[in-house]
Amino acid sequence: MSTPVDKNSSENPLSDEAWESLEIEVGYSEKSHQKLGVKDFLKVTVQNNSDNAVPEQRLTLRPNKYYRFAMTTLPEIKSHEEVSVDFDVEVKDPGNRSIESLCRSIAIEFDGFKREHEHKTKIANYSRRLGDFSPSELLKKANKDHSEIEHYNILLFGIAGASKSSFINTTFTMLQGEDDRKLSRIAAAGGGGDHATQSLSRFQVWQFHSHLRFNIWDTWGLDKSNYDPDQVTLLMSGKLPPGWKMGTEISDHTDRFQKLAQIETLSTQMHAVVFFVPQGLLSDFDEDDVKRIQQMFQCLIQEEYNPLVILSKVDEVEEKLRENPLEKYDEIEGLRRKTAGLFKIGLNSVRYTVNYLSETTRNWDIEALAYENLTAILESCESFVESRVMRFGKVGRTDVVDDSGLVWPDELELKSS
Repeated sequence: MSTPVDKNSSENPLSDEAWESLEIEVGYSEKSHQKLGVKDFLKVTVQNNSDNAVPEQRLTLRPNKYYRFAMTTLPEIKSHEEVSVDFDVEVKDPGNRSIESLCRSIAIEFDGFKREHEHKTKIANYSRRLGDFSPSELLKKANKDHSEIEHYNILLFGIAGASKSSFINTTFTMLQGEDDRKLSRIAAAGGGGDHATQSLSRFQVWQFHSHLRFNIWDTWGLDKSNYDPDQVTLLMSGKLPPGWKMGTEISDHTDRFQKLAQIETLSTQMHAVVFFVPQGLLSDFDEDDVKRIQQMFQCLIQEEYNPLVILSKVDEVEEKLRENPLEKYDEIEGLRRKTAGLFKIGLNSVRYTVNYLSETTRNWDIEALAYENLTAILESCESFVESRVMRFGKVGRTDVVDDSGLVWPDELELKSS
């Protein structure tokens, strides 16, 4: 990407044509750890598209809220050639940095002539950081058999039209590598109050990114006609199979559920629960709806879950949020407080999302927020598993298949009412 350079100086040795011809790419060098809060190694590549050589330059990375000052020498660049140099860059306040500390752009100077450049590669390395959330490593630290649980299970459910599927697409986009600039459409996203998701869907993230050991389960939107507390209980315990259709009668499979009821395994149950609410419905809940959700949350809390609420469509309230999702806006904070009070949960358990909608290219800020949300969800998984292991001292077996056929067949045809 070519951007203009400040060339208004009598000491500037380059012609207008030479300055305008420079293209800069900022990325990570091969030595980079690509982790927050540790020393970074950046690579700056400069392409000279002019007919004249660019003389040797002092190349400076200006300090910002994340990086400290750094400097190196850019050797002469011959006509229509490129040169790459590495920066060893220290970070400010190492070991205590959040994704909010990262800057969307960095300033590069050529012998004092400043040039702003988007640090677009920061968008692409979230999946490596999230690899630290490993159930086997957690159990190993607790001196438990870490072979018995391989993946965290994350359950997304909530009100119909709450953009759960869009959240999944945004999350998968965020996890893509830097060379993949397309937006993920792995989940069918609808719109409005219709049910885009008609059955229980399991997205095995680890099949796309082998180091990310978790599944995301997407459910149909809840409303008065389809809310069944018994189904929710079975879902939380991991006893409903992928493909279970909305409207399927539990009574049609009584024998199988009676057998499954005898099995308790931490490996197959849900480890984190995320409830999605479109912000426009906060004022439309009737008293029965609120009581139902409150009771459900209290049951989850008693089972040692930390249910998270994610508000969707918040950018309809604050338009600037789509441009700067990490900024704090009074109206959005008011919605968070209202949600916490309505459902009787802590404010820290209420988050919000800005999903990809009509965008055709990836956005640094949207994915930084998606990274923060997924990190909070995975921390909830860790907390739940750790508390269960400490309480019961066992994990339970991962594979519950035996001669009795206690698990659901892959090609089970389920009846719908």
